[in-house]
Parts: sequence; structure tokens; C-alpha cells
Amino acid sequence: MNSKPRTRIAINPRGHPPEFEQAIREKSANFVGREFVFAAINEFLERENRGYFTLVGAPGSGKSAILAKYVAENPDVVYYNAQIESKNQVDQFLTTLCNQLINDYPLGYTSLPDNVTDGSWFLSLLLQKIGDELEPNQRLIVAIDALDAIDRRSQTPGSNLFYLPRYLPHRVYFLLSRRPFLREKYGLLIETPSQIFELDAFPKQNREDMQKYIDNNLKLLGQ
Repeated sequence: MNSKPRTRIAINPRGHPPEFEQAIREKSANFVGREFVFAAINEFLERENRGYFTLVGAPGSGKSAILAKYVAENPDVVYYNAQIESKNQVDQFLTTLCNQLINDYPLGYTSLPDNVTDGSWFLSLLLQKIGDELEPNQRLIVAIDALDAIDRRSQTPGSNLFYLPRYLPHRVYFLLSRRPFLREKYGLLIETPSQIFELDAFPKQNREDMQKYIDNNLKLLGQ
């Protein structure tokens, strides 16, 4: 791979499949606040040269909206939503994500290998190839919403959720969201920098942002 990663193109303006683009629009509509979450994400990206950042919160706490807003404002982020019908199994994840990567970056592939869903080998290869060609100020960020919706029966018992890579190359990050898990059901064994950000640990900021959301929607209704 001799050429540098280019601006994302292909399927639509951000390169996401249509059903993901629709989810991003719907979940980020009328979004307000949550600056403390975005600040934490950006701090992690600046502090670590790769890694997993996981946003954890109870149902209805706004995880999906936060992730969608981040993707909407950072168009180079690759997006996947496990809550969308038929997208909660590992085969669909690996096929969809790898297709996005080979469509969006000049990796020299025109199609996926037949055994693309046999673990994370091909995804890891693509991430390494992209990471090797990124400039020091560039990043590849993969956002995955709703890890708790994954059908664990679709993959080998004891393996990482969606066969997510145990190791990551430099300048490659995963931004995840999920409901609280019991530790024994966490589903990720990784050896790379990581941070778990729990929304429930910020009650004051959450209340303030909820009030902002209510006030904003009242204004819209009054127009």
C-alpha cells in the first residue's frame, strides 16, 4: 500500500451503509450538551496512541445519541450499530466493517476473502495496513453502538465480542457503547490502552444536560 489514506467516499457522504446513516441522523437529531463526555473522549485520544474507549450507561441514558453525535461531527469515523435488525451477529459485523474499510481506504482489495468471518484476522490486517499509512496527526476511529445487543451465540464461546482485536496498531481506536455488564460477562480481552467511562458517575452534568434537552425541545415546539 503506497498511497496515503484518502478522504472517505463511496456509499454516501460519510461512507456508511444507508441504514447506519439513517440511525446517525435520527439519534443525533436535536442533540444538546454532553460536552463532558466529548471532552473525555478527546482527552483519551490525545493521551493514548491507540485503544478502546467504552461509554457505559443504563438504558435511556443517551449513549447511542452521544455516539451518533460524535460520528456526525467527525465524518472520518467508521460507524456500526448492533441494535439495527440483523446487525447483531459477528458475521454481519465483520463483513460490513471490512467492506467499509476497503471501500474507504486504498488498501488494494476489491472484495473480501471467503474466510473473512473466521475470527479477527482480516479485520486486524486491514487495521494494521491503515495504521501504517496514517500521518502522525491522523487517526482511524471505529465507533460501535450497543455492544450489549450482540448475539454471543453467533461466535465462538469465550472469544471477544464481535471478535474485536486484542491488540491495536498505533493511531487506531475503537469507541464503544454498552449497558452495564457483570464483570464476568464483559466479553473483551484486550492488551491495549483502554478506558471505561460510566455516565452514572456524573449525575450533576446529566441533570443539567437533560434540562437543556427539555428546554430546547420546548423552544422547538413553540416555533
